[in-house]
Amino acid sequence: MPAHLGAFPKALPIYGVDHPSFKNEDPRVNWEMRAKFLKDVFGFEGSLDDAGDRLVLQDKEGNRVVQIYKASDSFLYYDRRIATPTDPQFASKILDHDTAKSNAHEWLAKYGLGDQCSFFEGMAYTGVSTAQISEDTKYQSNYAEKEYHTEIKPCFGFRINETDVLGSGAKIMLSFAGNEISQVVYFWRRPVSKPIGDIAILPPEIIKKHLARDHRFAHLDPNNSKIRINSIKLGYHAASPADFQRVYLPVYQFTGIVETRGGHNAQGFESQVKKKGSFVQEALQYHFNYFLSATSLTPSQYKLSGFPLPKNGSFIF
Repeated sequence: MPAHLGAFPKALPIYGVDHPSFKNEDPRVNWEMRAKFLKDVFGFEGSLDDAGDRLVLQDKEGNRVVQIYKASDSFLYYDRRIATPTDPQFASKILDHDTAKSNAHEWLAKYGLGDQCSFFEGMAYTGVSTAQISEDTKYQSNYAEKEYHTEIKPCFGFRINETDVLGSGAKIMLSFAGNEISQVVYFWRRPVSKPIGDIAILPPEIIKKHLARDHRFAHLDPNNSKIRINSIKLGYHAASPADFQRVYLPVYQFTGIVETRGGHNAQGFESQVKKKGSFVQEALQYHFNYFLSATSLTPSQYKLSGFPLPKNGSFIF
């Protein structure tokens, strides 16, 4: 456990998700309204197909696509012609940090997508590398490598009542290839305005024991492996945008490293190699990023929240 854990609250308010399917409203009406809204946002008409957990809107050429998730307020837009460009020529057109951030704020505000829960989190980039190899065979081992940024991506996170929302279902990312928007990731579920109650938060020292019970750690050889937890963060969990979720539940986010030496038959392999001479034991490292329930709920309460029943007293995903 890291020594710099900090203090965690003993309880957090619980917020429900504002979704028409949870209010006895016909969700199909909501889908139609969202499809019309996104047609106006991205400025194109096209076919609208039902792909099960999402609706897919695309133009006649199939270049510009919007995926509209039924279970949340999320959508994914991309322009196949310019998304994640690999041509180094885009590097000369890339926006600077401040301009990209400002343009992203303006775009979100224009369409009412940047609400009071969102905040600027940082900048990401699409990068490509090129290498020039000498035509002279004597010098082909020497080559000049260059890296370019071809796309800039302002990223936003979400908070509810000053507590971060964690997981794959809570993020915004706008990608700019030059001055054009090449991709928009908008994953979010609007919470209800007022909490529906409070829930007690268990200390992280109790929750971390569930890591050892999980199948991803339970079979590790204690003589040849160790787990190092680098950070623990408390927040609300947002499931995948394709999954239905009724309530924002508190979770701990555990990040760290698993270090192992050898495999399941490491001891037998080591003894065989030592007979033939020297043995070098290679250390392998695996980074993990897991979310564990920070509360103690009954099975019926989990069912109402829309999450799967916990395993070993806590769910890990």
